[in-house]
Amino acid sequence: MSTEPQSLLLRLDAVEQAARDIRIFRFKPANGGTLPPASPGAHIDLEIAPGMTRQYSLVDLDPSGSTYSIAVQRQPNGRGGSESLHAQATIGTEYRAHAPRNTFPLSERQGESVLFAGGIGVTPLLTHYNALRTRGEAVRLFYWARTSDAFLHHATLAADPNVTLYATEEMTAPRLEALLPDIDPSAQLYCCGPVRMLEAFNRATADRAADCLHTEYFEAPAAAPGTCSAPFRVTLARQNRTLEIGAEQTILDACLAAGIDVPYSCEEGVCGACQVRVLEGGVDHRDTVWPAATHERESTMIICCSRASGDSLVLDI
Repeated sequence: MSTEPQSLLLRLDAVEQAARDIRIFRFKPANGGTLPPASPGAHIDLEIAPGMTRQYSLVDLDPSGSTYSIAVQRQPNGRGGSESLHAQATIGTEYRAHAPRNTFPLSERQGESVLFAGGIGVTPLLTHYNALRTRGEAVRLFYWARTSDAFLHHATLAADPNVTLYATEEMTAPRLEALLPDIDPSAQLYCCGPVRMLEAFNRATADRAADCLHTEYFEAPAAAPGTCSAPFRVTLARQNRTLEIGAEQTILDACLAAGIDVPYSCEEGVCGACQVRVLEGGVDHRDTVWPAATHERESTMIICCSRASGDSLVLDI
């Protein structure tokens, strides 16, 4: 699980103003051919500039394999990725990227699905929505944005009876938790948006079955007050090395400092690039890629933020 994903060279083929402060960037393979396939909810890691790699959900899926499309909201006070794309990207520019990864897949279970989107968090949910419609399954999308001109694909979605748009600065919009009592307890629920929206979703769905709940974070939530970060020891089985992890150090930091090449990207516990297999030891899971129960079932952890729950771990690195 720590294998570096396939590296790609993409060429920017088109840019479309899709909503207020949101542009769609369409990429084609720089050297021709077809692109690796992507499933609904997948994202790519795009190297915007040296040392600046960002994760973007694919906003639609091209079955021909000729195009990847991402929707990027300009955030002047962000980490610089969106600002760089909006201000500097030009048609024909080539970018390094990794093949799509999916930490927000559709459930294989059939039945009703309800999608909750906040702002730019709609991007992976649009691929979910279209896939579910294609499968002939019952699906509803609730989508919050500040104003009508901030919705992606506003005209198309506004005409769809299965989609409800809430422009929060133009109308009295219900909170997400107010909608849940009318949704069947067996429905598959998906949510992507700002951290506060996801936290509200988690609170409001605490009594629902975990396998019916699916979330994706675009940024890491704040650490809980009093979160302990005690030192511990990590044995890297394939490297036949043992590293001491300090209280203010991550496993990823320690690996890089020791000259050990491991894949990583966001360094915030949201993208899943640095996921590795756990061979021995307990883990304090602090990421938002998968629920802790999923990590425990699959024997995995995210090394840019999660830590040992005891004094040692053995990892498949």
